[in-house]
Amino acid sequence: NNNSCKSTWVLYPATPAAKLSLTGTATTESGWDYLYVYDGVGTDGDYIARYHGNNQVVNVLSTTGPLTVKFTSDASGQRDGFELIVQCVTCYPPTNFTASDVSLDEATISWSGNADEYGVYVILSDTSYYTTTDTFITLSNLMPSSSYRVYVRSLCGGDSSALSPAFNFSTSCGQITIDETTPWFEDFEGYPGAANTAVSVGACWATPETQAVDNGTSPFVYLGYANSAYSGLNTLEMKGGPTMVVLPEFSNDINTLRISMWGNTTASNASGAGTMALGYISDITNPATFVAIDTIPATAFNRTGTDAPGRLSPLGAGGMRGCK
Repeated sequence: NNNSCKSTWVLYPATPAAKLSLTGTATTESGWDYLYVYDGVGTDGDYIARYHGNNQVVNVLSTTGPLTVKFTSDASGQRDGFELIVQCVTCYPPTNFTASDVSLDEATISWSGNADEYGVYVILSDTSYYTTTDTFITLSNLMPSSSYRVYVRSLCGGDSSALSPAFNFSTSCGQITIDETTPWFEDFEGYPGAANTAVSVGACWATPETQAVDNGTSPFVYLGYANSAYSGLNTLEMKGGPTMVVLPEFSNDINTLRISMWGNTTASNASGAGTMALGYISDITNPATFVAIDTIPATAFNRTGTDAPGRLSPLGAGGMRGCK
């Protein structure tokens, strides 16, 4: 994108009864260069979407027909910009998602729509697919203490809509039971919030040892920064000194648990960036009760550049109950 830019485009559907779908990607200078999308003609009202930062996914549907797109940039710093696809659509993705009757292993997801049928994608570590003629679906056999993402598309005879934006929900907190065929998984992509912001770890996690940092309180989940994430856009970050995060509780014998993860260190000299200890904790309010099973030096992350996360292999016979 160019410096000192201010451009506006008004997009109209060729078919009067159609709506407009705007999809694509945007990479701009975070906090300085912005792509705005307004519903209807003009920029007088509130925008319905705003994008800035790396690898932003654009997915907008008009409510009445036209869309207005505005791009602004400051006087310095350039990124790749944006690439957008505009389509007229008569088969619309569902909207107005809600979750109800959420328990340890069940949840009902509802939405608004007028299609004959819907395709529902439910994502944890794997993706499950369902179809329904209702504007709701009751999901069962879910895993406790877990963050799920749901996408739904309308199925309109021989046509189908784009996927809806992700709807995130979490099951109730409870003991997790896992085996080789049903591992527990967390990539932090189910956390809601604006891009380039820090949010608290999930309600089923604990943080018995924290540090005040520029983003708020560490540990935290940082949203929408692909340079730090191995997959997706979100990461768990621990910084500012000794910190500890405790995963949800598992019912399995600790001697049967293993853990693998991806990670990197933001220190310019990885050899001086400290260590990560993995183990268990007997009192989640008292960091002194943490018992380390394995300690991993920063060099184990094999950091070679700003976008090069390293691999941590499964770690011995021990459970990750605390991470420090």
